[in-house]
Parts: sequence; C-alpha cells; structure tokens
Amino acid sequence: MLEAVVKSKNGIHARPASMIANLSSKYQGEINLYKSDKKYNGKSIMSIMSMGLQENEVVSIEVIGDQADEMELAIKEIIDNITD
Repeated sequence: MLEAVVKSKNGIHARPASMIANLSSKYQGEINLYKSDKKYNGKSIMSIMSMGLQENEVVSIEVIGDQADEMELAIKEIIDNITD
C-alpha cells in the first residue's frame, strides 16, 4: 500500500478522478483507495469523487493482484501530478 498527498488546490475533482478510474478499470485486480480508514472503489469515478479529497489530504492506495506495485505507483503518479 502506498500513500499520496493531494497537492492540487482544487483537490481531486472530475478530471483526475476520471484519469484514475480509467487507468484502474483496465486492471484485472482490485483497487481500493482509503481516506481516514474508509475504503473507496478505485475503479469508480463516483466513488473517487465521493472521497472529497482536498489539498494536503492523504490517500492510501491498495492494489490486489498481478503487478500490484506497478499499478500503485501509476495511480500515485496521477495524484502527485494533479496541479489544477
């Protein structure tokens, strides 16, 4: 499990949520995102948006399945590179 800090002043909004969900939906395994110990489906745009992630909040990324480490890094990279 990896952690990422939201750097965008706008938090995680529709566009980055869509990017995460689109990447995740291509993965055969399970993808979960956590905020304050509450689990969200990383393959669902609506679930990601419902997290209400704001600037400086931490999200944990859990991927279960083949090549989990690579997928965790790819999702973390999306979150790390959200600037707007």
